[in-house]
Amino acid sequence: QYEDNIEHLKIGDPVEYETSFDRRTGKPVAIKIRKITSNNFMIKLAKSERLTGVIAAELTDDRVGRIAFDNMGEYFFLPFTIDDVVDNWNL
Repeated sequence: QYEDNIEHLKIGDPVEYETSFDRRTGKPVAIKIRKITSNNFMIKLAKSERLTGVIAAELTDDRVGRIAFDNMGEYFFLPFTIDDVVDNWNL
């Protein structure tokens, strides 16, 4: 359930959302999805300590990677590029 104009949402955009469960299948689903503007997102990150997440989308030559993480009950997908990788780790 995206709360704004779906035309403004693109693949790789950082979003925040809540989780719920599909009544029919019992599987988790995202609800109250909201695009995060760069300023809002950076303010939230600046207030946080080091975060731990998982790679949600692999970094390739033709697309950015994405890290999924939970910050105090809010779920985020953060895009990253090769310039963001520290110590040349293989992801």
